[in-house]
Amino acid sequence: MFRREDERAVTVQIGAVLLLAIVFTALALYQVNAVPAENGAVESEHNQQVRDEMQDLRNAIRNVGTSGGTESVAVTLGTQYPARTVSMNPPDPRGTLETTGNGTVRIDNASYVGSSDDYHGDPATMIEGDHATTTLVYEPDYNEYPNAPSTRIEHGYAFNDFEDATVPLTDQGLLNDGTIRLVLLEGALSESGSGAVSVDPTVLSGPSDAVPITAAEGAGNITITMPTHSPARWNETIGTTFDAGESDARVVAYADGELRIELADRAEEYALRMARVGIGDGGNRSDDYDVRRADDDSGDGGRSPAYHVDWQDPSGQSGVDDDRCDADSCTVVGDSVDLSMTTDETAADASVEYAVNDTAVGALSSTEGRTDSSGTHGITFDVSSDATDSDSVLVYTSSGSDGDRIRLDISRESSFDVTITGTNEPVGENETLSVTAEIENVGGAADTQAVNLTIGDGVGEVDTEPVELAPGESDTVTLDWETTVGDAGTYDATVASEDARETNTVDVGEHSPPTASIDAATYRTSGPWWWPSYDVIVDWSASDDDELSGGSVNEVRLYDSSGTYIGSREISPSGTTDSGRVQVSDVRSNPDGWTAELELSNTHDIQDTDSETVTAS
Repeated sequence: MFRREDERAVTVQIGAVLLLAIVFTALALYQVNAVPAENGAVESEHNQQVRDEMQDLRNAIRNVGTSGGTESVAVTLGTQYPARTVSMNPPDPRGTLETTGNGTVRIDNASYVGSSDDYHGDPATMIEGDHATTTLVYEPDYNEYPNAPSTRIEHGYAFNDFEDATVPLTDQGLLNDGTIRLVLLEGALSESGSGAVSVDPTVLSGPSDAVPITAAEGAGNITITMPTHSPARWNETIGTTFDAGESDARVVAYADGELRIELADRAEEYALRMARVGIGDGGNRSDDYDVRRADDDSGDGGRSPAYHVDWQDPSGQSGVDDDRCDADSCTVVGDSVDLSMTTDETAADASVEYAVNDTAVGALSSTEGRTDSSGTHGITFDVSSDATDSDSVLVYTSSGSDGDRIRLDISRESSFDVTITGTNEPVGENETLSVTAEIENVGGAADTQAVNLTIGDGVGEVDTEPVELAPGESDTVTLDWETTVGDAGTYDATVASEDARETNTVDVGEHSPPTASIDAATYRTSGPWWWPSYDVIVDWSASDDDELSGGSVNEVRLYDSSGTYIGSREISPSGTTDSGRVQVSDVRSNPDGWTAELELSNTHDIQDTDSETVTAS
């Protein structure tokens, strides 16, 4: 009877192959379509974030140029894609924040109202000559959002710059209802990467009081010439006629990167305010724009209040990170921080007021007080239990007609700082090198981290120890490197936590080997002639610069004329020189032509050998 062959196994195999093909096709489609789409969404979200941060930077520059002092703004240059298990990401997006090179601002056809006696400082410096300045631009480097805009800050105006269009992010701050506010930027800045960078605009000159200006007689209308990379944006916001855009102003020319704005001839005076703000490596303090009205009532013709108020540096407390703390900003890792204000001219028993801009982050122990005899007063800022990592709050103090502020950044992550406190140098090869380090948790959360000792020059990680620390707590660890013969040299020894590292240079000395010597190797015959026996006697000696004892191998061995091992005797050398005799007795074969070998190792386990032919005595 004919039977048909069973084809079920073949069917299962075909099904498995088809299933694998479907899986691989799905993965390929996910990599080609879904991954770029998801990464594009990450890049778009980051672009929104950096746009907001650039607006904050523009506002900080404007605030400093209006009120003086320093502000700090973080700009996140890039971002990270989500981790993937079965697909791949391109390199994480990066970005660049940089100044665009020096340009000049010039005010022509203007004169100030009144005489120089009406001012402290020279108002003529504000309307004569060229004023150096620069602008800022953020350039993203995305993978899936290739047409993302650059974000620019020019003369108090922030906007997105696409290839064929611009989109304003803020109002222009140059002209407003007859007030000309020129905030000149000085310095060079160039930061690239994917992390966040801190930009700290600081006033270098001014801000001036408002100086009334009018068109100089017979000179035509006042014009302002300034550098720009986007003339179309200024055309649109200022306008090209006096009745479009900003009133009483129009853009009249653009050439070689310079835009010229004309102000209308009008009965009212224009008010000119100027300041120079440093950014990046920006410049030195000057009094070019320290122009004050002489009839101002606020002390010294309006140049300054009766006394200045400043926050003191809160560093040195257990609740702050000293490496990220000064009088302008401080990272708080504990539950509270003590703050102290002071006056530069001792103002005893003066009224002091305090405030915070976000009570959800924390609260002050008091909102008012009076200075002591040294002109200082202190309060405590208590961090809210609802505060989270990276929260930030501004704390203000004011007294008299002056004030100051400090930014407190809340940290609720661990941060293990590393300080190498010593080593057990000098050591030699084949000895243990020990490195001792203090590990301190300067962060705001308890954690356990592995602390490692790594030796350079290709040696690698040699020891590790887990360290558990609460916030503000520290511990001392000792990590060891068991050196071997041949490790002599100079090395970088690095102790590292997950957050920090410190490196010291260490030296491993070289040990010389011992000297092994067989002084004599003889045999003598005993017993009857028909059944003789032989005694082999070996005299040895040894010397070393260090201790002979403690080595791993110290023995005398015997080999016959064919190199076959016969036997051995252990020896126990000690001191720096030693000698002795060993005997192998009752050998029944003739030892003539045998070899005696001495192998010797010192306390560092460095070895030496010697051999001698056994001869008749």
